[in-house]
Amino acid sequence: MATIVGKPAAPTSSPHATAWGGRGGETGQRRHPSPICSAISLRHDCLMDLEGIGALAAAGVAAATVPVTIIASRWQLRAALRNAEETGRAGVAQAEATYRAALDTVRAEASAAHRQWIRGVRRDAYASFLLAVNQLDAASDRLLTATEDQADEEALKAHLAEIESASAALRAAYVVIDLEGPEAVVDSAQRAQKHVQQIAHSRKMQAPMDRTLGKLMRLTNVSTNFSSTESIEDNTTKMLASRVLRELVRLRRAIMDQGTEVDYRSWFEDEGNGVPAEVLAAARAVREAFDYIPESLLDPAERDRLAHMHLRLPPTERPEFEHAMTQLAQAHADFVRAARIELDTA
Repeated sequence: MATIVGKPAAPTSSPHATAWGGRGGETGQRRHPSPICSAISLRHDCLMDLEGIGALAAAGVAAATVPVTIIASRWQLRAALRNAEETGRAGVAQAEATYRAALDTVRAEASAAHRQWIRGVRRDAYASFLLAVNQLDAASDRLLTATEDQADEEALKAHLAEIESASAALRAAYVVIDLEGPEAVVDSAQRAQKHVQQIAHSRKMQAPMDRTLGKLMRLTNVSTNFSSTESIEDNTTKMLASRVLRELVRLRRAIMDQGTEVDYRSWFEDEGNGVPAEVLAAARAVREAFDYIPESLLDPAERDRLAHMHLRLPPTERPEFEHAMTQLAQAHADFVRAARIELDTA
């Protein structure tokens, strides 16, 4: 049983000496501890003090460690936040780069598709325009061929309607060319349209003249050897028609002898002044020849056509017609060249 230092132990009945060094059975008298007990007690107290000091030191160390730990934790947190922020910025930058790359790809593909679409539209417009030019040229030429072949009135009307339809198609095709461009293509297309329209107009004017002249030629039957089986009326018709044809040729030669092409149509209608004597005499002879032929054979409109086509060169024989033909060929070549350049670079 442990004893308390500084306090005497309870008396015992042991006859032996107690731990205090006294005799057993003696009570009421304070006793001093023995040296051994004092040493043990002192050692115990020292151990208690060392443990307390150690505890205090540990508490101090722990107390000192807390701020350091907090600071270190904050540094670690800041470092982690910085890393996270940098990682986030890098991720955002990567995402933006990926988005921009994807957007650039889409734009490039869209731009390429748009250019291809424009190229297709222009190619179709160029082809349609060339086709319209060729159709109008061919339609007007067929009109003259039909006139020479002595086609009937209904056939001629059909050819005229075909020319009008081709002309309308050409105007519509040119509108698309004017919208699509470019300038080099538009310029050559404008020239081609202008000249082919001039050619078609000249042929339309020429057709009724050729038709009337063909009728006059059939009336004369060209030959002057009249058959005995023909009636006097037929022979008279041939002679009158031959006279008209002869005077028209004379008029044409008189005008050509002047060296310059002059339009005498207005004079033929109101007999104006300033006309050369040779031309004036030939024109009067034509009018006298017309007076002798019945209107049932040549009506007033047909007479005017015959006179006008001899007072001035027929439309398809005039210099401006030849010029239009040449310019159409040049404009056609320029258009094809410009169109190919545009389509190759599109």
